[in-house]
Order: sequence, then structure tokens, then C-alpha cells
Amino acid sequence: MENDLIDSLSYDPQKLPMTIGTILKLWFDALPHPAWIKSYKKDAFRMAYTNDRYTKVTGIPPTEYFYEEDSTVWSDETARRYEINDRDVLENNKGKIYEEKVEQFHFLGPKWPVFKGDEIIAVAGLMEDLNGNRH
Repeated sequence: MENDLIDSLSYDPQKLPMTIGTILKLWFDALPHPAWIKSYKKDAFRMAYTNDRYTKVTGIPPTEYFYEEDSTVWSDETARRYEINDRDVLENNKGKIYEEKVEQFHFLGPKWPVFKGDEIIAVAGLMEDLNGNRH
């Protein structure tokens, strides 16, 4: 059986190689749960990426959220809760599992720091819908 991902990573001068960014997008979009990456810069978290499941669960298209803070698409209370958890990950330099009941959602999932060298440049996360909804 042919493995398209592995085959695409093989060097073939007739084909353009798959970039690591493309591979990561394929991985995130294949996850069975909503996932995101928030950039951290100048003391603010801004959404850098959401997968297709995130949009299906929240109803928020990536175009409304890209490089925006949580308060752009969530209520002030929800945005504050998300920022508290994001800062907790940032300040402790390690991942943690959070349970969040916000608006009509009840989520459980990990958040973890993304490093570039010794510097945290983003917080990533997954969320499992505890309301029993299948997406």
C-alpha cells in the first residue's frame, strides 16, 4: 500500500517537496478534536491557526479569528478565562489539562507552550466536547 505522506517527503526533483507547514496543517486537520495555535507576542495572544473541527464546533470561521484576540469572537468573560489559562501555560513553561465551561460549551483538553529555542512563541491546544456532541 502506498503512503502518500511518506512518498511526498522523498526527494524527487520533478515534484515540489511538501513543506513542514503543510504537514502540520494536515496533522491538525486530521485530529478528531478542535485544535488551535495562538501566537504570543508583545504580551498578547492572537489566534494563528484553527483546524476545521474548531470551526465545526464553535461556528467561528478562521477568517473571523485569524490574528485576533479571543475577545474579538468570545464574550469578555470567556476571553478572560481563556487568557488566564493561556498565561498559566506561559508562566509555568509546561502544558496542562483544562476543563472549561463557557457559554454553551463544556470542554476538556490540553494546552501547551510552543517554543522557539528558549522563548515561548505560542500556546497550542485541543478540546474535547464533553456535551457529547459528535463532530
